[in-house]
Amino acid sequence: MTGGAGFSRSAKQSFDENQKLGKFRDKQNAYSSAKRGNAVPKDLDDLIAHRYRRRDWYLRTRKIVIISFFIAVILLLSYILFLA
Repeated sequence: MTGGAGFSRSAKQSFDENQKLGKFRDKQNAYSSAKRGNAVPKDLDDLIAHRYRRRDWYLRTRKIVIISFFIAVILLLSYILFLA
């Protein structure tokens, strides 16, 4: 159920307003010039630094997940072997 006709009307109005706003907004993001090839060196440096930070975060998170998994397995095995 949509909650009645009023809800449907307000949802349609909100959708239409967002569509109109989308026509006026700038479509470029902060790193679009770096991807096109006519980049400013500062944009390239920012893009490279961002990618390194994202890669480092991914690697750190992956290590934490793997270590947590092994700790959980060790605790489960110790519970099964010694307490059961």
